[in-house]
Amino acid sequence: MKKNRIVKLIGASAAAALVAFSLTACAGSASNTATDSLQTDTGLTGGVAATVNGAEIEENKITRAINNFRISNQLEEEADWKEFLKNSENTVESFRYDVLGQLVDQELISQCAGQLDVSVDDAKIDTYVEKMSSQYSSEEAWLDAVEQAGWDDINAYRDALKNSIYSKELTEHYEAEEDAKLTEAELLEAVQNGVSSYSGAKRTSYIQLAGDDADAATELVARLRNGELSFADAVAQYSTDEASKANGGDMGWDKTAEDLSPAYTEAITEMEKGAISDPVSIGDNLGIITVTDVWTAPETVTATSQVPEEFVTKIRSTTVTSKATEDLKKWVEERHSDNDIQINPMPEGVPYWVDLSDVYSEEEMTKINDKALQKLVTGVEVVEDETAVVEGAEGEGAAEGDAPAEGEGAAEGDAPVEGGAAPEGDTPAEGEATPAESSSAVETAQQ
Repeated sequence: MKKNRIVKLIGASAAAALVAFSLTACAGSASNTATDSLQTDTGLTGGVAATVNGAEIEENKITRAINNFRISNQLEEEADWKEFLKNSENTVESFRYDVLGQLVDQELISQCAGQLDVSVDDAKIDTYVEKMSSQYSSEEAWLDAVEQAGWDDINAYRDALKNSIYSKELTEHYEAEEDAKLTEAELLEAVQNGVSSYSGAKRTSYIQLAGDDADAATELVARLRNGELSFADAVAQYSTDEASKANGGDMGWDKTAEDLSPAYTEAITEMEKGAISDPVSIGDNLGIITVTDVWTAPETVTATSQVPEEFVTKIRSTTVTSKATEDLKKWVEERHSDNDIQINPMPEGVPYWVDLSDVYSEEEMTKINDKALQKLVTGVEVVEDETAVVEGAEGEGAAEGDAPAEGEGAAEGDAPVEGGAAPEGDTPAEGEATPAESSSAVETAQQ
């Protein structure tokens, strides 16, 4: 790939020109910023926001992303949007740079993943799409959900899904590397640092009964409490939950189990070891729960054998994933300096423009924009007071709040990329992931 360590900001000779651009060229576009009926496609301008080795990133992707972010965070009103930018220390330009930076990273991952022997073909994407679409009541409902989630069509959704799969598989690549080289000493240190969060964990067992069996459930609780029947025998005789029944009703530790419902976890909050719950409504069923063990972390951990295996496994997984995430982040940062990235300035008339001249001085706005631009250009957050040159303009780090990956839910303070808003109307038949949640779709399709 073409190596180019100087990334040009096309059409602007210095970062200071960006500030002037936003205050003059956009000043006459206030009529386009009315947000009473803000929609995903409001104010699309067309054009190209950036190119990565010649591959174009459409400006409309950024506009849709920001529109969706404002809608999902109740920032449709200009005053609310302005207050958000102020509180998050963003300008309109810096927020756009954050979103564009995520799209640039996605394109770099897509183009360069082959360097790590990672590839995503149409067949793999088909598997995920089929899994997601099967959760909807009809093809029409599925396509409508895709559209409402912010994508032009199913092909745009497939592109977003492809990006999520690439990120997932690259993370797995680094997870395998980190897991292989994690030493026993490093694992012990991680356990020592993280074990306190597992103190107070409860191990439970469960009997599931039909939801209309309230009288039978109450009678069974009485028999269990007076010792007429053991919990294990009751599981074998009465439980309708085949999965837990195969394990004698054991549901594992609450702090590592991933499928306990809120009703279940709430029911055991005040329970002590040996206690048996009253019948609990869990979905369409009734449940009877007993606490079989409560774990207290030792004051000093000198060996992982002092800690339940499930906790050690969880801590190991968390440690490996954290290291892999940093590895991937570093790898993407390195791609910025090795590839040809061209950034275009913000066009006129974008629907998310708002006058911030009463919020920031020109100097403050320039500083915020420079920091966001520098991160977009290099992929690296530069610490305060360090500078870098971008086509004649000084830059000082990155604006606060990174943009989550395309299709992910919008967190407060983060800028989502296209597809961030959840669809309205018809929901998945199983109530699982929506097409707005690309990374969730990847996980769902594996189940």
